[in-house]
Amino acid sequence: MMNVVLKHTCPIVLGHAISVEHIPTYDVIDELIDYFVKQTSLLISNGFDKTKIILDPCLGFGKTFEQNCEIIRRVNELKSLKYPILVGHSRKSFLQKLINTKDNDLLDNATVSISQYLISNGVDILRVHNVKKHSDMTKLSGLFI
Repeated sequence: MMNVVLKHTCPIVLGHAISVEHIPTYDVIDELIDYFVKQTSLLISNGFDKTKIILDPCLGFGKTFEQNCEIIRRVNELKSLKYPILVGHSRKSFLQKLINTKDNDLLDNATVSISQYLISNGVDILRVHNVKKHSDMTKLSGLFI
C-alpha cells in the first residue's frame, strides 16, 4: 500500500479501523493518538507530503458505543497532532442507539446536531448523508458565530 500512496500526489485519509476482536479497553483517545503518530511518521519518513495527510478516527469501526461517544466528546484532543480531522458520524449505529431510532430523517437531525459540536471543536471535514441539512446548518451558524 505504501508504494501506491507514495506514487500519487493526492491527499490520504488515515483511518483508525480495527477488528472487533481488538477493541481497545484503555483510553481510546490515547490509542488514536498513538496510532496516528506512528502512521504519519511512517508516511513522512518515506517521503510523503505531510500537508496531504487527513486523520479519521473511524467511528464505529472496532469501537464500542461508549468509545464512539468519547471520541466525539474529546475530538479536539486530536487537533494536537496538527493534521486536518475528518469525522464520519452520519446515520451510524451508535446514533441509532443514542436516540433509539432507525428513521433516517431523525438520524439526520441528530447528525446535524453532532456536526455543530464537531465543527465548534475543530473538525475540518464531515462525512454526511444529508448535505442539504448540513449546508443549511452552516449558513445559519455563520449568521451567529
